[in-house]
Amino acid sequence: MAFGSPVANCSAKNALMMRFIECLITDALTEYSYDASLAGLDYSLSFGEDGILSLQTSGYTDKMLVLLQHLLDKTKNHVIRQDRFDLYKEEIAQAIENAKKREPHILAHDWMDHCLRDVGWNVFQLLEEIPHVTSQHVQEHLAEIFRRARVSILLTGNFTEEDALKAQDLVESQLGTRPILPTEAISRTMLLPRGKEYLHNETLTNPKETNNAVEYYLQIPQDSETSQAKLLLLAHLVNEPTFSILRTREQLGYIVSSYSWVQISVMAMAFRIQSEKPTLYVENRIEAFLKDFKQTLTTMERTEFESQRQGLVNRLLEKLDNLDQESSRFVSKILDGTYDFTLREKNARRIEKLTLEDMVEFYNTYVDPESTSRAKLSMHIHSQSKPSTNSNFSVAASKVFLEDLKEAQVPVDEAQYATLSKAEPSVDSVVGFWTKYLGTLATLTPERRQKLLDRIKELAELHPVKPVEGSSGVLKEGTIIVDDLQAFKKTLQMSRPTVSVIDLDEEARQATVSSRL
Repeated sequence: MAFGSPVANCSAKNALMMRFIECLITDALTEYSYDASLAGLDYSLSFGEDGILSLQTSGYTDKMLVLLQHLLDKTKNHVIRQDRFDLYKEEIAQAIENAKKREPHILAHDWMDHCLRDVGWNVFQLLEEIPHVTSQHVQEHLAEIFRRARVSILLTGNFTEEDALKAQDLVESQLGTRPILPTEAISRTMLLPRGKEYLHNETLTNPKETNNAVEYYLQIPQDSETSQAKLLLLAHLVNEPTFSILRTREQLGYIVSSYSWVQISVMAMAFRIQSEKPTLYVENRIEAFLKDFKQTLTTMERTEFESQRQGLVNRLLEKLDNLDQESSRFVSKILDGTYDFTLREKNARRIEKLTLEDMVEFYNTYVDPESTSRAKLSMHIHSQSKPSTNSNFSVAASKVFLEDLKEAQVPVDEAQYATLSKAEPSVDSVVGFWTKYLGTLATLTPERRQKLLDRIKELAELHPVKPVEGSSGVLKEGTIIVDDLQAFKKTLQMSRPTVSVIDLDEEARQATVSSRL
């Protein structure tokens, strides 16, 4: 069950109060958790970034509506205790503070998501509101969100149509919520102008974090039935080369991924990399990869393309393993407003008809770095720590260390050693590898083993990695630097709302006629 209220998320303070409601109601409902578990039932309450408050129950069908009635009553009529409010106020403040110190690649995506949502609030805005929220404010907000809302109910499992109608009547009678207008509580995505490339920089608040991160986002319109099918196939084709080239070959970092992102009325091809290397250098390597992949795609053998295409089709048509997966798929299509429950099957059929020429045209228009019609936004997350010239183990240091190993009569595969040395790995990873390996050699005394390990850091100081021209990266000509995200969002247009594939008003009329008959 999902509640979409126009006031739930309309300000940073309101969004913060929804977090209080989630915690306080969950805390109050714990009195039911033991009895519910004995009866084979479970429940959860959660609040999402889209402003939706969700109540989920699971377990045996025959007692589900009884549990739902208790949960709704407790939720709607909950009276907030000051001592519980004070406790959760401290916990919520700490949780938001900790969110500022999450891994750089997560923060890069958070900032990207914040920029592209028409309504959304970052951790700094939420923290500013903490001192101004009182228990009375939260109590009033709880009453307000149930006064008018869009309520969506999904029942899956051994339920009949009669059970579903009973659940609807139960929710309506317990909550007394009036419906909102179709134009209220809808989400949209901010639209990037075609032919423009933007970049925003953020600095990490955690001084101990040494990694940077880049989220590289290419926005693509959903202007035809095949648009999403083309994006899914492109993401499938790009996924393996992204990992093998940017992570394995170029060793930009341990976290390297590419993915498709379907949003409200638009979609995107995105890349996310966490690395100790400068963010501009990482972005340059993504651009170089995309330029090279254009040639890969253009010259791809027909048999290889058809094999990749069929592999994706097979994956989309895989049967669901359990009821949870089925429920999640239904819920996602209800909450996004499309009610397109067979989209995966339709996309599979559309992908089967796509040709290599279709994909080359799609790529050249929306992804190719040389395209004049693509829309790009990059989010660069910077570490506070300055890059050190001796944080990596240079090729020169590796050569000297190899002689030390030979002198100590440590068996080494020199060909493999030379290959690994070319990547100039971090000193910490070199120390970690040799600590483990040398520990397996009974011929080495503990003193000799420690001397070799100490030698690694000594050689890193004596033979630092030589700066390579362009290793700091170069800002692409024409890139627009975004200093103020809020001001930038005000200059952007919003996407159209999602369009349902079914006529809900007609469905309601038919249901009314059927019930009367």
